[in-house]
Formats: sequence, C-alpha cells, structure tokens
Amino acid sequence: MVTSDVGWESAIRGFGPDCFPRARLHLILLALLSLSACQFSASGSTHEFASGSGAPTQFVAPGTPQPAWADRVLAYTPVKAMSWPYSSDPALAVGAPGGPDNVLRLGNGGSASIGFGEGGARRCIVDGTGPDFIVFSSAVPVTDPVDGPGTYSQVMLVELSPDGLAWHAMPYHTVTSDPYVDPARYDVGLAGVSPTVGTGSAARGGDAFDLADVRDLGGVVCAVRVTDAWGVVADYGDTQPDPWQGGAGIDTIRALYTIPAPGTLP
Repeated sequence: MVTSDVGWESAIRGFGPDCFPRARLHLILLALLSLSACQFSASGSTHEFASGSGAPTQFVAPGTPQPAWADRVLAYTPVKAMSWPYSSDPALAVGAPGGPDNVLRLGNGGSASIGFGEGGARRCIVDGTGPDFIVFSSAVPVTDPVDGPGTYSQVMLVELSPDGLAWHAMPYHTVTSDPYVDPARYDVGLAGVSPTVGTGSAARGGDAFDLADVRDLGGVVCAVRVTDAWGVVADYGDTQPDPWQGGAGIDTIRALYTIPAPGTLP
C-alpha cells in the first residue's frame, strides 16, 4: 500500500523496472475501486435521498400504511323498539364524523360491522405505532347536578376480524369509582365512551384502540364490529340509553394505518 506521504511517481520508481507493470496495474485497480465506491454511495440507499438543503429526506415507499375512513357498512342488525324514531341509513356510519345527532343507531343489543376504503378500493387496518383506529359515537358531554361535568356514555363492545367471518373481541374492563358520569367508569376497550369534538375531518375525541391489545389477531383487521352493550356492561349512573332511546349510535371509524385489502377478502 502506498502511504499518503509518498508521491505516486516516487513509489512507482521505487519498484524498479521489472515491477513497473504490476505497479501500474495496481494503481489502475485502486482507481477503479475508488470510482465504484463513489457510485455506490450515490445510489446504494433506497430509503433516503439528499434534498436541496443537503439534509437527508425519508423516502416513502409504495404500500406505506395510510389512514382511511369507514366507507361501508358490511352488516347492520339493529334491535328496534316498538316506535323507532331513528334513521336506519347505513350512510350515517361512514365518512368523516357528522356529530352525535348524525349517527346510525343500533338499538339495545344491536350491532353494525364496518369496512374501510379509499376511492372505492377496500383497505385493512394494520398494527402501527400507538392507536390504530378511532371509533366516533353518540357519546355526549353532560353536567350532573351532583357530580358536575361528565359524559353520557353510550357504550359499545368492539370486535375485530381479518375477513368479516372470524371475530376477536377487544378486551375491556370497568371501574367503580365516582363520579357516575365520568367516562373513566368504562376505562379502555369499549367504544361510545368519549365524546366527539367537532365534525368533519377536523373532528377530535372518540375512543382509540390498538390492535396489539388483541391476542392471536395476526396484525391485520379488515372489519370492525360494534355492538350496543345493553345488558352486558354495567350501566353505571344510568349512562346507557334506555330501550326507547334507540341504543348506542355509531358515527364513523377512522383507521389510522391501512393497507390495500387482499384479493381473497369476501
């Protein structure tokens, strides 16, 4: 190896006449290797490229999980009271949130299965960083004369399916501390607990869920089923609708991480 403090000509001369061809070949090989290294550095990375400012910019590869709204009701099985003053239009449960008065009512014990998509193409939820989907519902803020501000929670059980056929229940548990109108009564794992703030794509609130909380799921969910929890979950402080009130209502679901649905999806 030629050190940095020796010139190329002196180094070559030091080899003597018989060694010159080999020395010249050695130099040519070094030059070719250097050129190859420069080319690899410029094009070898598939995830970053240099921006105009010189700072690396992350390349978003095709297929990166993207958000999507509920865009179809796959099944709707309401439990209607004798006089049902509520709309049964499935369109109320898709798209951006319309507010607690613009929801698809389930009736006490009724259910709806929701699918997702963009532009008519079906998509499935995948496990990303933190919550993976948010359920917006008919829960509304209230003020109790004794306990003060709280929430009129209209709770729903949540189930997940990779294909709309086999279902996995989202685990949940309730707590028993006051105040009665505190949504913390239902802790995590149930929908219809937290109110929606605002409408449209800028709406906030709702109840967030993480696929990682469900065992043996496989990490991909193509349908979410919500079921009115009347008679299943304790009705703390009369915070669930009575039978004549139409049951819990589903506004919509926002999937935070989705990929195109497999072609085998029924």
